[in-house]
Amino acid sequence: MKLTANWSYPTSIRFGAGRISEIADACVEAGIKKPLLITDRGLANLDITRKTLDLLEAAGLGRAIFADVDPNPNEKNAAAGVKAYNEGEHDGVVAFGGGSGLDLGKLVAFMAGQNRPLLGFEDIGANQSNDGNKLSEAVNILIELRNQARSNKDFATSDLIRDQLHAAGIQLKDGKDGTSFTVD
Repeated sequence: MKLTANWSYPTSIRFGAGRISEIADACVEAGIKKPLLITDRGLANLDITRKTLDLLEAAGLGRAIFADVDPNPNEKNAAAGVKAYNEGEHDGVVAFGGGSGLDLGKLVAFMAGQNRPLLGFEDIGANQSNDGNKLSEAVNILIELRNQARSNKDFATSDLIRDQLHAAGIQLKDGKDGTSFTVD
């Protein structure tokens, strides 16, 4: 039994034997003229990836690849991917492989058009106080790291943490009882 299918929610995913031959057509259908192929390190040097890059290049779409993808991609991977996307003047992403490559590919495609840090997209509708929710836990960890940096007179790190939180809409207030925060 040959299994091939299209899955179009929330993004178009094509899978099945031989479907890689459709890569250039898929880019054209999506209006992509200069894609960045994002995959993980394990797939980057395999024949299937080289064949995919060959197909893109043969169609005049270039052969750009980004494979600095850790298992469970992190903000560092996202920042490097967005940098590669922007510096290469790409206009779309081909997320290639499974798990981590797909996750980072979607994240880079989303973040490439944003002007605020990833943390700024936390669902903060109900997270307006220091009540132990996920946002509060993350911000409190960053506040603790900032306080440690200040204690060590590492003001560059302290300022970086404060500035990144500010860019994400989180305001810190230092007081005699410690540091608190509010969300704009």
